[in-house]
Amino acid sequence: MSEPDVSTEKVPDVEAHAPLLPGSKLVVVTGPDKGRELLLGDAVYRVGKLESCDLPLTDATVSRQHLELEVVAEGLRVRDLGSKNGSYYQGARFATIVIGTGAGVKLGVTELLVVGPDEKLPLEVWEGEQFGGLLGASLAMRRLFAVIAKVAPSGAPVLIRGETGTGKELVASAIHANSPRASKPFVVGDLASITGTLIDSELFGHVRGAFTGADRDRSGLFAEAKDGTLFLDEIGELELAGQPRLLRALDQKAYRPVGGSTYRPIEARLVAATNRDLQAEVAAGRFREDLYHRLAVLCVEIPPLRMRRDDIRLLARHFVEKAATELGIPVPELPPAVLAVIAQHDWPGNVRQLRNVLERAVTLTPEGQPLDGATLGLVQGATDARGAADIDVSVPFHDAKHRLIDAWERDYVTALIAKANGNVSLAARNAGMSRMSLYHLIKKHRVPSTD
Repeated sequence: MSEPDVSTEKVPDVEAHAPLLPGSKLVVVTGPDKGRELLLGDAVYRVGKLESCDLPLTDATVSRQHLELEVVAEGLRVRDLGSKNGSYYQGARFATIVIGTGAGVKLGVTELLVVGPDEKLPLEVWEGEQFGGLLGASLAMRRLFAVIAKVAPSGAPVLIRGETGTGKELVASAIHANSPRASKPFVVGDLASITGTLIDSELFGHVRGAFTGADRDRSGLFAEAKDGTLFLDEIGELELAGQPRLLRALDQKAYRPVGGSTYRPIEARLVAATNRDLQAEVAAGRFREDLYHRLAVLCVEIPPLRMRRDDIRLLARHFVEKAATELGIPVPELPPAVLAVIAQHDWPGNVRQLRNVLERAVTLTPEGQPLDGATLGLVQGATDARGAADIDVSVPFHDAKHRLIDAWERDYVTALIAKANGNVSLAARNAGMSRMSLYHLIKKHRVPSTD
């Protein structure tokens, strides 16, 4: 993967972090010196090809004296010593930066990671840029790929944690595809779209006559998953009243359909996901502690897109090419200036938001024309295209903001439904959202559909 053009790049802000603990170290995780370590203490260290450096490297793309390191109150201060090929953090070249535990920097083909004294996760780094449907060249993602490869063969429950839009279902699918159950069913249940009164029936099924409207037997998610993998998305949305029954089923490895008289064995592996801090939910009394520990036997953390900015360019090109291929049109040009704006954006909706914005832009851009910032709807591009004079500052800020969001939602849903030929179910799957949420937007903006 080529290094980014730093002429238009800004060094991303480093999120707040705790000071380095005694016993922290710098570890080489990729490159010819993989596995080499430097214990960090009260001193100034040099990294480079010279044998006299505190961390000598054999990487030919590293300068003789490449970096200077010093532990300071805020973390580890890293200073580039005028190296030929530069030093990079999250895809951006830097001169001096302060990083904390879990952060990494890249110099040449070598990547260095700051590791705390109680580091428990494996330090293996996946060699490729793809794992199943997941894509990423950053150190954070390749460490995630290595973790997935470790947990996949186990039959133990897995809890996937990550912000909205980070790709939790893709991680669950990758775990299933790399497990001994790969040829078995992979069943998805979105708990955020299931009301409290229906949760037992959704999970465990029901027998005919169990309640009003139950005119036939119905299989639940556990039965559908059989001896495959059951992925319960948004497990943090499960109401407190429904949690004991799920816990009991997991403890007994058996369940009873609503209205049924016999228990049936659970053979599926359970993988759950949440964007909530379940430990905080436990402390607040909204989630059972025993259920949390039952679900979190193995944990996988997905980094947000803003913490792996060096993946944004790779993902942007991928989504543009994919959208153009699906539409059967030539791949539009993604100019470097527009790509730089995309890379600098924070993407609070993470990969899902990036994908949706780029798919919309490809759909709306005339064939043969390059993508531009205005079509993408990013503030930088839109301001450059319209000019500040076109912004109506007489409108209150919140009103203007909601108008812009409504306009974007309407355009996006219209393009989404058109791409799916009016099929709401297909459109919802393409957008990575529930049908209920999409129906709400369709009704809100009066977008025609065939459903």
